[in-house]
Amino acid sequence: MTDRLDFTATWDETRQLLRSHGEGVGAIAGAMLFLPDWVANMFMQTEQLSDKATISEVAAQWQAMAAANWYILLPAFLCSLLGTVALYVLLARSDLPKIGDAIRAALVLLPTYFLAQLLSGLIFGLGLLVLILPGLYLIGRFAPLGAVIATGQSG
Repeated sequence: MTDRLDFTATWDETRQLLRSHGEGVGAIAGAMLFLPDWVANMFMQTEQLSDKATISEVAAQWQAMAAANWYILLPAFLCSLLGTVALYVLLARSDLPKIGDAIRAALVLLPTYFLAQLLSGLIFGLGLLVLILPGLYLIGRFAPLGAVIATGQSG
């Protein structure tokens, strides 16, 4: 039987990781997660909905907005995806001396990570279609997928 998860130890280890890599986490998160979304929101064309819009009207507006702004959303999404993988690599691997090394390793892992996220998203969707509980179970089982990819295939 496996040991139970100690949440206090997990939290302490997370705080220690963030403390030791705080500069890198801040640089990657700022430059690759927050900045692209902020710039994309500045240049996207959106329309305001009334307060009484139905769910179908909101969904139709989101679809129209994505179709009209795909050339802005795609680079922002790819940059955010690269930033996410770079954060996983930075926090999971202690042998990388520089932030640039983590980003280079993330570039190598990006196609694998993208396909894994796409396939797991399809599996989540199928689980949620069957019943909500299997979908939630699968989400929990696949939650560490990004960290596993960063530690298992990088290098």
